[in-house]
Amino acid sequence: MKNRLVHLDFARGIAAVLVCVSHARLFGCSTAAFHPTGYDRIFLRMSALGHQSVVVFFVLSGFFVAGSIATAIGENRWSWGKYAVQRLTRLLVVLLPALILTGLWDSLGCWLGGGKGYDGSFYRCVGTGPAPEFPVHRDMTPLLGNVAFLETIFCPAYGSNLPLWSLANEFWYYLLFPLVYVPIAARSRIRTKVAFGVAALLLVLVLRRQLFFGEHSQLRGHGIWLLGGGIWLLGYFSYLGLKVSWLRTRAASPVLFLLASTVFLFTLWQSTGHSEDSPKTDLALAVSFSLMVPFLASKQVVYEPYRRLSEGLSDISYTLYLTHFPLLAFFFFTFRLPKMHSPSLVGYLVFLAVLSAALLYAVGVWYLFERRTDQVRRKVNEIILNLRTRGGALKP
Repeated sequence: MKNRLVHLDFARGIAAVLVCVSHARLFGCSTAAFHPTGYDRIFLRMSALGHQSVVVFFVLSGFFVAGSIATAIGENRWSWGKYAVQRLTRLLVVLLPALILTGLWDSLGCWLGGGKGYDGSFYRCVGTGPAPEFPVHRDMTPLLGNVAFLETIFCPAYGSNLPLWSLANEFWYYLLFPLVYVPIAARSRIRTKVAFGVAALLLVLVLRRQLFFGEHSQLRGHGIWLLGGGIWLLGYFSYLGLKVSWLRTRAASPVLFLLASTVFLFTLWQSTGHSEDSPKTDLALAVSFSLMVPFLASKQVVYEPYRRLSEGLSDISYTLYLTHFPLLAFFFFTFRLPKMHSPSLVGYLVFLAVLSAALLYAVGVWYLFERRTDQVRRKVNEIILNLRTRGGALKP
């Protein structure tokens, strides 16, 4: 299936790179008191797509994860146990090393720089990173809370790794969707359907007052996370557009793709001209992109260099997302790179150097950990099978 989804691989990889680009620019490039050229304006807009890229991530996540659930049920091979192992290994194989590395970079940065920046003192001029009301937390409570995907629910994101907020959202979407969908789509007793429905309702009631959609979004009010859930669910509707026979031709129509991509690109460009993220803009981006997905997923790719680039970017996208921010924070807080210069040749060169370092760092972490996800998953399944076998042998 992955060979058929090269365009979506490319979209996911580029979205991760754009998140990294956005944070690198915010950390190192000052836009105060300078007269931008046309090239500067293009750079500033193209490097301000971090939040919009997360919207794309959510749609793609819904497409792949909700789609895999629907496929497994349709093929009569759904299992809560298999699903739990698949999702948890996918998340934790990268998350655990990322948290350890976050602690190491933050500790080193605080030691070299005296904690400057990690206390939130640069937030006003940078616009990202720790804020005075949300300084870095490196004790055991947020560490364990982040392992349990409770960041922004009962604890802050661990250390300087603020992008972890979206991982908490996605984890609970992973749980909520099958709680609602599996009893409806799979054969189950009425009692089971009611129990799952009550569990899903209780979970929503708890999360709606705690889980948020944004980097310091505690300031933005309660219940915003539902917008993220709706955006994630649009990915499932994209999956239906690809799999349901009477929708497939319409959803993959070149005319619909052209219209949706026009709306998407226009909204994307307009959104970079505003400093505040708008829920309406997020929704417009999500709807238009979700309408593009069936067309992109239905197209075969024969150009091998593009295929390799797309798969490579997609492979490291999760690792890049979880590892880049503490490294960028360390560079800026410790060495003041590139000292918040206005856009210039030197500033652009330093920006490219820092961005390249973050990408190479992510590739190294991916090589050590994420590429072994399938191996870890097989090992976990072997352990579970052995425990079940031993348990059966012990029965009289």
